[in-house]
Amino acid sequence: MFFVFEGIDGSGKGTQARLLADHLIKKGRRVVLTEEPTKELFTGYFTRILLRSKDTPDPKTVALMMAADRNEHVKKVIEPALRAGEIVISERYFWSSFVYQVLQGVEEGFVHYINRDFPRPDITILVDVPAEVALERVTARAHGNDGLIQQFERLEFLRQVREKYLELAEKEGFIIIDGRGDPEEVHRKVLEKIRDYGL
Repeated sequence: MFFVFEGIDGSGKGTQARLLADHLIKKGRRVVLTEEPTKELFTGYFTRILLRSKDTPDPKTVALMMAADRNEHVKKVIEPALRAGEIVISERYFWSSFVYQVLQGVEEGFVHYINRDFPRPDITILVDVPAEVALERVTARAHGNDGLIQQFERLEFLRQVREKYLELAEKEGFIIIDGRGDPEEVHRKVLEKIRDYGL
């Protein structure tokens, strides 16, 4: 089974991905916890450098880099794990590219085209919080990261990203989880929503 957690920066999606992985491991399931851009692959390493560059790259370049990293991610991590009967939980996947790159002016058709061959998740969970809540979390996190706030972590842009995610969630049938509250409370909501999948 292939899970994906999506959401705006600061929504808590990474925390919820880790909590679900821990829960399933305790139940004896074999789990691969991963994320995009990847950390273990060279494509993700260069993509992360690109995203943090002061020389802002063209959005189409970012879309292509993300798709290249996703291809390596699918071929070297996701598909082998699924074939081995493991549960894959990814923080971000191709919907992140769709939301972020389209909002930066890349044509929807182009983003869909370069991501057309990637497997679809069995379950996509959108961890939803208001942009103001997310920005508070991002700002607090940045204080421990040399004060770095990335270009995507601005209030108005976060609002646009959240709106786009909610549109997609309705269209694509994502599970929507209210990400406000403490992590364990949100985790319980996630478990309630996936109970019918035998997990």
